[in-house]
Amino acid sequence: MYSATVAIDFGTTYSGFAYVINDAHPGDQYINIRQWKDEYGQNHYKTPTCLLLGKSGRSFDSFGFDAQEKYIRFEDGKDKQYYMFENFKMALHTDGAHGIHKDSELTALNDKKLKTLEVLKFALKYMAEQSLAKIRSETGRQISFKNIKWVITVPAIWKPSSKQLMREAAKQAGMLPRGDDQLVIALEPQAASIHCKKCKSSDFHVPSNRKDELQVQSEGTSYLVLDCGGGTIDMTVHRITSINTIEELYKASGGPWGGTKVDEKFEDLMKEIFGKDAIRAFKKQYPAAWYTIKRRFQHVKTTDYARKGDLTMVDLNEYEFSQCFNHSVVQKSLEANPKFKDDIKYKKGMLRIGSSVMKELFSPSISNIAKLITDLLKQLKRKDIKIDFIFFVGGFSECKLLQEEIKKKFGDDHCILFPFDAKLCVLKGAISFGRQSNIIQKRVSPMTFGTDICPKFDANKHEERRKYRDSEGTLRCDGVFKKLISVDEEITIGGLRNSVSLP
Repeated sequence: MYSATVAIDFGTTYSGFAYVINDAHPGDQYINIRQWKDEYGQNHYKTPTCLLLGKSGRSFDSFGFDAQEKYIRFEDGKDKQYYMFENFKMALHTDGAHGIHKDSELTALNDKKLKTLEVLKFALKYMAEQSLAKIRSETGRQISFKNIKWVITVPAIWKPSSKQLMREAAKQAGMLPRGDDQLVIALEPQAASIHCKKCKSSDFHVPSNRKDELQVQSEGTSYLVLDCGGGTIDMTVHRITSINTIEELYKASGGPWGGTKVDEKFEDLMKEIFGKDAIRAFKKQYPAAWYTIKRRFQHVKTTDYARKGDLTMVDLNEYEFSQCFNHSVVQKSLEANPKFKDDIKYKKGMLRIGSSVMKELFSPSISNIAKLITDLLKQLKRKDIKIDFIFFVGGFSECKLLQEEIKKKFGDDHCILFPFDAKLCVLKGAISFGRQSNIIQKRVSPMTFGTDICPKFDANKHEERRKYRDSEGTLRCDGVFKKLISVDEEITIGGLRNSVSLP
């Protein structure tokens, strides 16, 4: 029995943690979420996923808002000496056949490299130590890592190698003194599903034309969870089988179309306006100044100006930027470009972006998310799976442009629900999953799993180049795949599969 369950929602752009005391009185077993202060003293339930390491890349300096503030205040080239990592979680998403490996590296903002495992270890160790300190200060209990059941959330579309790397990072961070069973890896959309299943109709923004049909917690209800985060879009389809259990109806799916894709489009726009080589040189020469500009854009992109047809203003008033790019020269260049003449202006250090251009920055993400949903709904229709609701969760789900497009395309045929706590659905659900990991009774395999065997060589079936003779003189074939579980196959939790192979 663990004294506490701690869930770490390790996101691409923002991270946070929550805990619950397992052996407290049932009435006191509520979820406690750490709040973080930004540079203005305002509280947030998550902090930026930014890690600052020392000049050697071997010592921890700071994380989150603290790392951001320290980094942007560096002077005299100090920003090129320290290792600053952001959005590094996306490096673990790969379309390669075999996924990521333990020797892969991440590039810091100063272009220096460090092993991915090292970066993850530093980040997880910080979050774990912060959670332990919070539990001790709020409960008075002198617990240690061995008393904690850990839950770390990961995207559903990650390869097994990426999930394993996260587990290894937790181990190296000292979080698992009692062994691997101390950690549960929770898929983000499935954690969100567990939370949404428990919610009442009053916990959602409910379309006025759908209020009469809202029965979220009913047994037999089927729903799609669309988790829109900073890096990835994850989808899962579940059915409620009882008051405490659900089952997966279709394998989890998704793609790399989160909010950071908008940031990438903004950088492309900056290169188009100020010159590709010039922006690249600026980023290399003044990484902290460029980081500040990106932060400002990330703030204004959450506003609703573009949807309303208004200008979006990005503050470029950094000393280094003004020294590199002359206002009048850039503005004359914009006016001469028919593409930007009426939609973009650069005056008094402010980049004024018209609504049409701003919408173009969001367009790739929004159109690809809509396509992911369309394709999934087609697959569900082929399998005669009907869904009652679409739960729209995650930080990027709060984007008004995205909400508007999803409602327009799918709102007539489906009841789309937006939780009031969309940013926290994954975190809250992860706590529940850590305490009751068998809540999902049935899953659908996302891929085919098996093992390699060395059967007797058969010239009619096996390649000649794989033939070898074992120690007893028998001809065998090396590296034959033996299938254990097929893609799309239903897997019951606790079920057994028998397979016999000789050593």
